[in-house]
Amino acid sequence: MLTKSLKVQFVLQGQQAGSMIQFMSFYIILRLTHKQLCDLVIKAGHALLPYLRQTLIATSLPLACVSNALNKPKPLNLDVSLPSFHDIGWSLARLLYLFNIQLERNVAT
Repeated sequence: MLTKSLKVQFVLQGQQAGSMIQFMSFYIILRLTHKQLCDLVIKAGHALLPYLRQTLIATSLPLACVSNALNKPKPLNLDVSLPSFHDIGWSLARLLYLFNIQLERNVAT
């Protein structure tokens, strides 16, 4: 009787140890990848810092938008035309007709 309980206890301790080893391995991997990710973000920030500083200085100068070709608006060359009054009247008449047809259908049911 005593030997069976000891065997069960050893099996449970072995399972607990195995799960603890898995947890510790996952924790170590997570810590290493987190550190590498932080280092990568810091390196990217250091690489972008001179360009960001130059951009902030250039845009804060008076009349910077006049001298900077990147900030000038570009024409889109869109051909915009308004519809004639006849077209607007026809569209409103068609809308009223469709509304009346739908109203008649709803009343008829």
